[in-house]
Amino acid sequence: MFMKIFISALTFALIGISIADDAKPKSIHVIVALCDNEHQGIFPVNPKIGNGDDLENNLYWGCSDGMSRYFKNSNDWTLTETKKVDPAVKNPTVLETLVFKHKKTGAILTAEAWRGREIKGAIQKFTDLLNDEETDLVAYIGHNGLMEFDVLQKAPTTPRKTKKDAVVLCCKSDAYFDTMLTTAGVSPVLMTDQFMYPGSFLLKAAIDGWLLGESPHKNSGSCRCSLRKESKDPRFRCERCFYPSQKRRSITSLDFISSFRPAFDTDREVKEINRNKA
Repeated sequence: MFMKIFISALTFALIGISIADDAKPKSIHVIVALCDNEHQGIFPVNPKIGNGDDLENNLYWGCSDGMSRYFKNSNDWTLTETKKVDPAVKNPTVLETLVFKHKKTGAILTAEAWRGREIKGAIQKFTDLLNDEETDLVAYIGHNGLMEFDVLQKAPTTPRKTKKDAVVLCCKSDAYFDTMLTTAGVSPVLMTDQFMYPGSFLLKAAIDGWLLGESPHKNSGSCRCSLRKESKDPRFRCERCFYPSQKRRSITSLDFISSFRPAFDTDREVKEINRNKA
């Protein structure tokens, strides 16, 4: 009798732990390397939005599609904390850290703004986060620095205990970051296969779908996923929706039907440049 009671109590305890784990808010960590004309091998943009030391006007942070402004303006996320670098710190690497909370799910998103000249350190931080057990989703936004340098990746010493996913928004991230994710045992949620503009509307859309547990669509003619909805542009389509039969390890690849700078992204960037002209 005592044994039955003990087993029943243990069963309920395990169920309680399982429910608690499921109810635990998701954790998201985003690394943003600020756009920098001077220190990155990018296609030059207007100097005002291409200053890697200027948070407020930077293309990837302060502009309308930048991480900071886009998520602050979102109806789905609430800014809960802002950490700015201490003015006394010389040559800082991270200029600002923002913490957001998802209104419906309670998911916590931490975003770091790295100085443009510190892009190698930013990608190294992203690489290190791939082995972190505390974060459910890791994302990188910025220039694809791996086209110009390598970073050190430490292979996991023990099997991963929890599932981890990643979003990499930079030019041709699938070709340059795929091995890195595979080595770390991390699943890609959104990667790119062309030259592109890493606007944070793409990150938000990817997270929206990820939080909903969206899976590859069955249709092949009409894209209805979160990525399509957030883009608000009829020219956008994601490969996951249009080519569901292709086994791409759940990679959602951006197919803009262009060999260099997609018209969709260029239009957005031109608007940003015109809006931010001095």
